[in-house]
Amino acid sequence: MPLREESEPQHGKRMRTSALKPPVNHQKGSQRSRTPPEFWNNLSQVPLCRRALREFNRRIIRPITLEPLARSVLKEDLVKQLKRFARHGGPNLRDIRGVGYIYTIEHHANSSQYLAPQIEAVRTMSSSQSRPSRSQIGTGTDPPGAPSQGIRKKTLTSKDPAFEQALIDVGIYPFRYQYSDDDETPTPNNIKEINERLGQRRLSLLPSHFTAKDFRNFQIANKGARTEDVVKSDVFHVIRDRPAIPSGQNEKFNNLKSLASNISSAQPDYYDGLRPADLNMRIRNDLTQYISPCTNTARLLLPNHFTELKGPDGKASKMERQIMQDLGIGARGILALQSYGQDGYTYDGNAYTLGSTYHSGTGTLQLYAMHPTQPADPSGQPQYHMTQLNGFSMTGNAETFRQGATWYRNSRDLAKEWRDSAIAQANATAIAQASVTANAEYGEASKTSSGAAYESQRQKTITSQDDINQMVQDKALRTL
Repeated sequence: MPLREESEPQHGKRMRTSALKPPVNHQKGSQRSRTPPEFWNNLSQVPLCRRALREFNRRIIRPITLEPLARSVLKEDLVKQLKRFARHGGPNLRDIRGVGYIYTIEHHANSSQYLAPQIEAVRTMSSSQSRPSRSQIGTGTDPPGAPSQGIRKKTLTSKDPAFEQALIDVGIYPFRYQYSDDDETPTPNNIKEINERLGQRRLSLLPSHFTAKDFRNFQIANKGARTEDVVKSDVFHVIRDRPAIPSGQNEKFNNLKSLASNISSAQPDYYDGLRPADLNMRIRNDLTQYISPCTNTARLLLPNHFTELKGPDGKASKMERQIMQDLGIGARGILALQSYGQDGYTYDGNAYTLGSTYHSGTGTLQLYAMHPTQPADPSGQPQYHMTQLNGFSMTGNAETFRQGATWYRNSRDLAKEWRDSAIAQANATAIAQASVTANAEYGEASKTSSGAAYESQRQKTITSQDDINQMVQDKALRTL
């Protein structure tokens, strides 16, 4: 019989069955770090990236309930054969594994009832890209804004294109951003002065000081640098030089108010700032979430010059998002300090924050500025606009290297001048406020003190008059 032909020793059949059993895949889907759903709901434009696709699949894929198969009525002899067949391990089902599931998908694909949620989810996620409103999207098994059970929330990093969109939604715009109303990208009012200042020659970079041999050594070092750390230690210091400007490197900005929700903290490769002792303590306390980047209060304050580096295999797009976040932090801090002690923010249309990126794979140095403008909505927050100032191929030739290094070093000097000017103005405001407060307190204390002295003297006068009256009465009684 066919059943006899299929039957084999029991232990042999089970060994093959276990061998054919697919390995247990311990997926970490339930424990995967995932951006929370509310982050995607708040984006005005959803970028095409893996995290967005993963969230899209979570919302549209519903579990499919298979209909139970109708039970067949078997005759007695067939039942015996089936039991005997089962005792020998059952049939070999390798060739039809998954057929039932595929059939169910194809069967339900023709049903509009099944496709309706998916079509609606696609429509809502697509429509959110064309309007800036924070509408709720998705029609998955969980509410779009509800946190999923067993999933650990994770902040979005600069690796993801959605990171840039999160900054755009709070009014921090990249270079040459295309506005919906076709307005021109705002540029700083002082861009001409910035370019003239950054282009001024430096004695340390003249051909007599930085020779052709020095440039060849730079090319060799840049070519041999395979990692970002090596670029920092062996390459970029030639461009950066080491002037007496307070600076820090690779420190996480974990004490600042976040520019946008659910994004990671900035951690620039280099940044220039001021020493805490140079700023009035009252200002430090009032503006700590805008100007004090690190929880360690001994670190530098008010950074307004930043540098981001990448090795030969680093992503330029990630580096651009990082410098965009850095510049937003710096421009916001300078604006807060310049507006200290005033009602609202003070806008002059100028840029006071500079930054640079260097990619060792292409040898490209790019310089940027960022400046704030008034919000479109009077009740909204300031808007910040990124402008590219220049770009240089540092490995091209010695003259181009000298120009790029000149612009970079001058940018550090100029940022320090802006920083010092803002500090002096804010310190003067804080001292003036403290003086006014002290005078007011002194005047109040003087009034209180004078009033108490007057009342005491009046009580003494009343007491003396009573004594005199009593003496007169006593003398009149003795006379009688």
